[in-house]
Amino acid sequence: MAVPEYATTGGATMKAVVTTGNGGYETLDYRDVPVPVPKPGEVLLQVLAAGVNNTEINTRLGWYS
Repeated sequence: MAVPEYATTGGATMKAVVTTGNGGYETLDYRDVPVPVPKPGEVLLQVLAAGVNNTEINTRLGWYS
């Protein structure tokens, strides 16, 4: 996974589930990633909970590729 150009260089990290390709659950990777730093005119929000919907499942399975 490429780190976005706006990623922090201060060493702060956060947890993320990264999709590494199409396929089953084995393509999901739980890892530490750099905390992004917002550019001017952007904001950074703290997410306390997240969910997965049908579109995300279908994308992971490759139905939209």
